Amino acid sequence: TPKIRNIHYSNISCSYGKKAAIEILGLPEMPVENISFDSITITAAKGILCSDAKTIEFKDVAIHPSSGPLLSVMDCEGITADRMEVFEGVSPLIYADGLNTKNILLTHTNTANSKVPILFGAHISHEAVILR
Repeated sequence: TPKIRNIHYSNISCSYGKKAAIEILGLPEMPVENISFDSITITAAKGILCSDAKTIEFKDVAIHPSSGPLLSVMDCEGITADRMEVFEGVSPLIYADGLNTKNILLTHTNTANSKVPILFGAHISHEAVILR
């Protein structure tokens, strides 16, 4: 089983992403760990997709998805998004699900452009996602 961890991305811009802006896909037995994104701007069909990941940080990230949420998390822990740019019409801002999802934190982000800030799936505690 591969180990993917300790990676930092910064100062990236993409105007024509075909699929998801960012995909972080781990395995239940080996989650992707300790990945950070700083000063990223991407326009794509979908937003950020995270599955089976731990300790993922987004700082000063602007994602403009054509449809769907800005951030989707499934069975993730310790996802921090600070100063995300929210484009008008993005809804929901965050979609979260998974029995193992916890400690999802969104800070210093204006959620006014999203009609639905958080959409919870059927298998998640509402305390798992915090907006500050």
